[in-house]
Amino acid sequence: MKRFKTISTTFIVVIAAIFACNVFYLVSLYNSIRSNVEHDVMTALADADIDDMWERADRANRAAVAAKEAYIENGDSITEHARSVSGIKDDEGNFVTTSTNQKGETTVNKTALRRDRSYSNQMVNDMSQQMHEAMDPFVDFNLSIMDSIVIERLADRHIYPDFVAVEVIDSDAEIIRGNIHIYYCPLNHKKASPTS
Repeated sequence: MKRFKTISTTFIVVIAAIFACNVFYLVSLYNSIRSNVEHDVMTALADADIDDMWERADRANRAAVAAKEAYIENGDSITEHARSVSGIKDDEGNFVTTSTNQKGETTVNKTALRRDRSYSNQMVNDMSQQMHEAMDPFVDFNLSIMDSIVIERLADRHIYPDFVAVEVIDSDAEIIRGNIHIYYCPLNHKKASPTS
């Protein structure tokens, strides 16, 4: 009887250890998958932001060409300033971006590059910020286009959400431009308040 009790106890301890290992593995797997998905979503949003800026720049360029053609047809002349954003790494290890807006005003931004972060990520972030500063006052957002771009960038990463709606926020997380689709969510079929 004593031997049976020892075997039973050992068997229960082994089963408990296997169960504990499985729980630990599942928790670790969940955290790993969650971290990967969060990273994929963040990179998809960054890529979508850049794609949206290119789409907005293309839209602005087409509108400028059409306006120029209309002025020429009417015999008018217009003064035009080229819009541009450029960036270089200087001798001191800073990333220097220069942007010229539609009014011809030039802005120079110098950012010290951090050695603990990817140079390309810092470059893209600074260029993106400069492009927003140069473009946002002159070219309006189209959140429906941005929604579709985000959906495409998520699909590139094999993420297929049921609902996507983009809002533009500032550094204090205040909504600059709300998305009408958020106020009526098709998933729960109820209207949410614009302040929620």
